[in-house]
Amino acid sequence: MSGVKKYFYFTGLPRCGNTLLSAILNENSDIFATGHSFLPDLFFSIKNSEQNSVRFKNYPCKNNPNFFINERYKFLDHSTLFTDEIETKCDLIMDKDLYINKMLFSIYQLKKNNQIKDFLIIDYNDLVKNYKTTIDKIYDYYEIPTFNHNFKNFKNKLIYNDSVLGADMHKIRTDEIKKLNNDIILPKNVINKYGHLNSILFD
Repeated sequence: MSGVKKYFYFTGLPRCGNTLLSAILNENSDIFATGHSFLPDLFFSIKNSEQNSVRFKNYPCKNNPNFFINERYKFLDHSTLFTDEIETKCDLIMDKDLYINKMLFSIYQLKKNNQIKDFLIIDYNDLVKNYKTTIDKIYDYYEIPTFNHNFKNFKNKLIYNDSVLGADMHKIRTDEIKKLNNDIILPKNVINKYGHLNSILFD
């Protein structure tokens, strides 16, 4: 039917290019990529209710992705910590009730049930290095006409209230697409603790 809107969904881990991808897609006047949606949390909560109760008992599920790690770390009682700052922050990120764990659990379930083949997984490195090929893959996956993006001097049309996250999470370069390296080096004990997740999820 002409004029009927089509709704597509994409999601990703924090700081992995979601805002950049939305800004690129929003160059196309036939597409509007929005900010965070509450629907994934709603679906997750419903699924947990189905699996953890006889009569859909009310399972506590937070509504917002909690990625204000620096703020949470600031209010910890540091006299009780047995790990250094980086490891403690990694443990906060991987908290079983928070956003990252939910995302990884969802990917694991898709892989476990042989459903991940039905999804298009976008790697951040591909998005910033091979952005034209990656964007074309997205158009092809959703079966919508391609658009001639210029990938330079685009505008980020999305406005976020990052004060609730405690950090500027959605600032992107709009003059060019380029990966910025940071100087954070993960200690070996953190890599040993969480490094196995990559092979479990993506091998």
